[in-house]
Amino acid sequence: MVRSGRVAVGTLGGTITMVGGQGGGRPTLGAAELMSGLMGGLGDDIRVEGETLAQLPGASLTPQLLCDAVGWARDRVADGCAGAVLVQGTDTLPESAFLTDLYWAGDAPLVLTGAMRLASAVSADGPGNLRDACLAAETNEVARQGVVVCLGGQLHRATRVEKAHSWSTDAFTSGPAGLAGVVREGAVRLYSDGGRQGAAALTSPVRDPRVLLLQTYLGDDARTLEHVVQDEDVDAVVVEGFGGGHVPARVADVLVEAAGAMPVVVATSAHRGGTLQRTYGFPGSEMDLLERGVLLGGELSARKTRLLLWAYLAQGEPSTGGSLEALLQHY
Repeated sequence: MVRSGRVAVGTLGGTITMVGGQGGGRPTLGAAELMSGLMGGLGDDIRVEGETLAQLPGASLTPQLLCDAVGWARDRVADGCAGAVLVQGTDTLPESAFLTDLYWAGDAPLVLTGAMRLASAVSADGPGNLRDACLAAETNEVARQGVVVCLGGQLHRATRVEKAHSWSTDAFTSGPAGLAGVVREGAVRLYSDGGRQGAAALTSPVRDPRVLLLQTYLGDDARTLEHVVQDEDVDAVVVEGFGGGHVPARVADVLVEAAGAMPVVVATSAHRGGTLQRTYGFPGSEMDLLERGVLLGGELSARKTRLLLWAYLAQGEPSTGGSLEALLQHY
């Protein structure tokens, strides 16, 4: 496909669209206002086409809204845009990036960005982040990285990006996996040739499954979990466990019982390393859980594991089966 230099920007809200005041920041700016903040920083070769898709804080976004945004971006690319940018709040940016990566396919870049400071702040970071995201979206090679997050001149792969600070402009990290690349002095530099890290794109959702996320903790007696798994409206459960994918023995027994009726996955609360598979064998260990039908989240965080289950079940696939296990093992 011959690229046109056109980049589509869809805004969903977030800090980048907020102006401070006595009542605190609220999402008020639309795509037109954000575009005006670029002030020609893209040069003459890139033409930006903006559209306001929603005006919500990141915490209020939904999977369906994000799926709709992916469809919007797909349409813009089909219409000739080189790539697309989605602008949203950073609170849920790692989850949004991972979810959109599950549905994005093709040879065009999809870049997510936002801001850590209000648009009315003295040193607002939104305009710079948006400029860099547009530059990345117009760079065809970025598409080989899958969906990427662009903030502070850094490009993060959707599968690895996490928010590690609540207010600093240096809030996002890719951990030991490292950055996908950077945007420096108006140029995109990639650190690898890419190769999509995520699984093949899933089909669009046809239902909205109820997938719950719980945490275990020191002294967990499993009573909350017992109550949850008895709810007939629950389609799947993800538990954020300890270490290499460990839970208290009593919790393990309840999870094993629930796994006979629905997908049950244990992820880890550790920021690095992921779940193990064959190191520990005590009741509630990763080996014990696997042997008794509970799945493990691999290197995905608990929140991203939950989104993977949601997207898998939203296709209308059966709630059990080897294909889910294979999908989890991909990460």
